[in-house]
Amino acid sequence: MPLKNGHYLVESVALCWSCHTPGNESTGEPRYAGSTGLTEPSDPGYTWSAPNITNDPETGRLGRMTEDQFVARFRAGRAIPHSPMPWQGYSRMEEDDLRAIYRYLMTVPPAKNEVGAPRVPKKG
Repeated sequence: MPLKNGHYLVESVALCWSCHTPGNESTGEPRYAGSTGLTEPSDPGYTWSAPNITNDPETGRLGRMTEDQFVARFRAGRAIPHSPMPWQGYSRMEEDDLRAIYRYLMTVPPAKNEVGAPRVPKKG
């Protein structure tokens, strides 16, 4: 049941793919490999990169994170000012739901994609 719940939360509720997948929803493979060029209205001089959240051991966040570390990271909330990630909502999720999200994401095929720094000045 946790995997089905995790799948539902990741794909239909949190829509993680919308920021963490390169390209757009119709061409955005590989899923959850991270993306660049995101904007946040409260931080107009910068663009953001959503990290690779696959379990790739070199470039994926989940490849270097235990389930307990994942839950603790979500509980901690916003670590970088102006981050477009809606940490405030996720930090209040039930622990079972956070664990289900982690477990589901661990089933996604690893993808090698280094997105670089989370926040960079806009060009031009």
